[in-house]
Amino acid sequence: MKGYNTVTNNKINDIGELGIYCAGVAIFNGSYNEVSYSDITDSARYATTVRGNMVYDDLSSEDTSLPPATGNKFEYLKVTNCSQDSGDSGAVHGAGINLSSGSYINYWKQITIDNSWAVPGMNDWRPWGIYIDWPSQTMHQDFDNIQITNTQGLDQSHKTGQYEEHFHSNGSDNETSATYNNCSWRAGFNSALISSDIGIKSTFPTEYLPKTVAYWPFDDNSVDAVDAIGRYSLDRLNSSRSTEEADDPLPNPDTGVFRIGNPATNRYSVNDPKLKRDVYDPAFAMRSDSSWTLEGYFKTDYTSDIQYIAGTRHQASSWSGWQLWLQTSGSLSFYIQDGSSNTANCVSSTGLNDDAWHHFAIVWDHDDGTNGRIKLYVDGVLAHSVAGIDDLGYDTTRRFAVGVRNKDAGGVYDDQPLEGLLDEFRWSNEALGPDDFLNDN
Repeated sequence: MKGYNTVTNNKINDIGELGIYCAGVAIFNGSYNEVSYSDITDSARYATTVRGNMVYDDLSSEDTSLPPATGNKFEYLKVTNCSQDSGDSGAVHGAGINLSSGSYINYWKQITIDNSWAVPGMNDWRPWGIYIDWPSQTMHQDFDNIQITNTQGLDQSHKTGQYEEHFHSNGSDNETSATYNNCSWRAGFNSALISSDIGIKSTFPTEYLPKTVAYWPFDDNSVDAVDAIGRYSLDRLNSSRSTEEADDPLPNPDTGVFRIGNPATNRYSVNDPKLKRDVYDPAFAMRSDSSWTLEGYFKTDYTSDIQYIAGTRHQASSWSGWQLWLQTSGSLSFYIQDGSSNTANCVSSTGLNDDAWHHFAIVWDHDDGTNGRIKLYVDGVLAHSVAGIDDLGYDTTRRFAVGVRNKDAGGVYDDQPLEGLLDEFRWSNEALGPDDFLNDN
């Protein structure tokens, strides 16, 4: 963007590398723009960035004959899951804006930034919530009522000379010359002053299809279980492909855009699965600011032991997290536990280990009641619903697994495996109902 633009009341998500840069909103050599009341999520690098005096085809150099960046306002923004594949960065970023004269000032106000966290293979400096780059060239900026949580930049133990911060400045001049009011990384922060109006407005259109975050068709053979959306493929520890399938075609197939395959065509299922994510994924956490639904199909006639279908609760997480498992009686249990051993549990009727295909759906609805609500559906019918225990908190040991959990000091996934078949797992970032399920006719 250049100058005098307004970008407001938007959802900006799934931001990849475009040309030479990657940001939900990028202001290069532009002034007096407003970016406000928006949700910016899932970026490989930045949510927002602003740069002045910038040479477009050489981001490492500056040319003062080019326009500066001043008077830009970033306000009432909800930023989550950014800097996923980038080091030496921050979800909110500025560089080359100013000189020591301090005449070029930009404003960041009423912003929440959560989960600036890169993938394990990123070996550069781990990302911060805010990064003000270029020594002595991004001075005198203004930060007002900003809250940053869950930043990987707090752990730089893999680097020599640690910067353990939510907010990082390249050089002390940028940091010491800035103006701060009620910022979470500074003393005296009061979270009550963070506005409840951050993010999209109530006028944002609400009639939109639920977003499918991940979809595992389980049609793979001797490879990792591919996520058809493309982001959350599961490591295959052990399993085989079966020519059986739950429903073909699916009664209510997902209409989303898939990068890999066509889940509407159900060719196979997975037999005796042991699948897991090798990293922590905030998308699969039970938090107070996001609802979700996991659904799929299972088939088993095994009655000798409990069988783990999916979840994040393991020994490695000190048994905190959530899980769906099948009891020896054939009843499904959707069980959650927080770090203080508070629990809630939904249980279905017995007899589901009858060697027939069954559809399940588990729902976390953070908007239902004071502490949210968990729901368990079997074959499209609500089996049980109970009050939740609110936010389970942030814990990187809660890694999503399917068909098995770990119960070993070394984190080996070999406990309570499923003896049977799974098919067509879908994760949605909304609390769905039966009319939205894959098995709805």
